[in-house]
Amino acid sequence: MGLRSLRGNAESLVKLLTKFFDSHSNDMVELRDHLASGRVNDARRVAHSLKGAAASLGVVELQRRAAALETAIREQAPDDSILVLASDVAAEFSRVAAAMRARLHEGTSGPRVEPRMTLSHDAMRAALAQLEALLASDDIGAQEAFRDLESILSQLMPGDLERMRDAIESYDYARALDTLHDAMPDVGGT
Repeated sequence: MGLRSLRGNAESLVKLLTKFFDSHSNDMVELRDHLASGRVNDARRVAHSLKGAAASLGVVELQRRAAALETAIREQAPDDSILVLASDVAAEFSRVAAAMRARLHEGTSGPRVEPRMTLSHDAMRAALAQLEALLASDDIGAQEAFRDLESILSQLMPGDLERMRDAIESYDYARALDTLHDAMPDVGGT
């Protein structure tokens, strides 16, 4: 799905993508919470919902990963396998979010379209928790998650942003995680 299927209505596309980002940015945090609380069916529904949303936007790889996660939960795979799949989904979501935002910034056949760059409090906490999880698991998806959040982090931790960027660019995720925790101690509790 894209601008063509919306008959060139760039504003509708931006609204749809913004809704997608806002609605699903917290999915893997919610899924982990459901699993930790023994609410397996709720966790499966989160994966199922993301799979469907990704399918409706034509985001095939995210749909595939969410489907694999849903299947693993339904078939009662070991928890560590499910958590690895959830991290894969989170990394792909971050990659897709960055790619879609970049695509919107490139412009369309009409006027340049800027997506809304502010996040709700819950979406911001979820995005920071996702970045924290990627850093903690030494996941290369932390690179994209950081780029996605960089403008927000520049406001939240201006004195530490350069140090965090250097750590992430040198793949020193432990140092980046320490920097995040030093600058924003509340993140560790999300």
